[in-house]
Amino acid sequence: MQYVLIMNSWVLICSLIGFIYGARRFFKPKKPIFLQLVTCAVACMMYARLFHVLFVLVQGGLNLGFDIGMLGIAGSLMFIMSANYGQMDSLVDDGTRKFLLTRIIALIAPVIVIGFFVLIFITIEYIEVRVSVAVVTFFMIPCAYYSLKHLIIYDVNLGLIRPLRPYNLLGILYAVTIMMELFAEYNGIVPMYLVSMIVQGLITIAMVPVARKGVMRWTI
Repeated sequence: MQYVLIMNSWVLICSLIGFIYGARRFFKPKKPIFLQLVTCAVACMMYARLFHVLFVLVQGGLNLGFDIGMLGIAGSLMFIMSANYGQMDSLVDDGTRKFLLTRIIALIAPVIVIGFFVLIFITIEYIEVRVSVAVVTFFMIPCAYYSLKHLIIYDVNLGLIRPLRPYNLLGILYAVTIMMELFAEYNGIVPMYLVSMIVQGLITIAMVPVARKGVMRWTI
């Protein structure tokens, strides 16, 4: 379990840096709520990894199934979705048929997420694991959908969404690496676990700066 401790510590350090960066810059009056929500997402990532590090140190390994740290992962997905849906979606999609194809293509992301869930469901017999992954999947489906939708949607509002495409790509990668982590962790696939956690660390440290760079184009 030494590698589990190292990898969770890596993501913890990266998310801590990302959170401090966002908290110092954007939790001030008249700063974009979008960036505050992204910072809260990184804070949830930090919380989840902090709990997992402490759990490994105290118990010698992670809990098989649902734990408080999973709430942090679910919370991070919820905040990413809230930033995209609550702050952006109504501005870039007017609900008419001209964006129908985009909405349909964006469904690919939830299908992939559900595919990962089914794969874990049929390979792991423990009900605790199934419930845990189901909770994360529930929050991941809308997160992945809106991240992909805003990545591919036609930008009709004077460049509002185009600058945020790198951020939305990170959102999709974050969702994918979470599912890779869970699948690898419960099936004992160490190389996949290591790759997913390394990439997650890079995502957590980059997410707020990348989002800021996009938002600066039209607000700051």
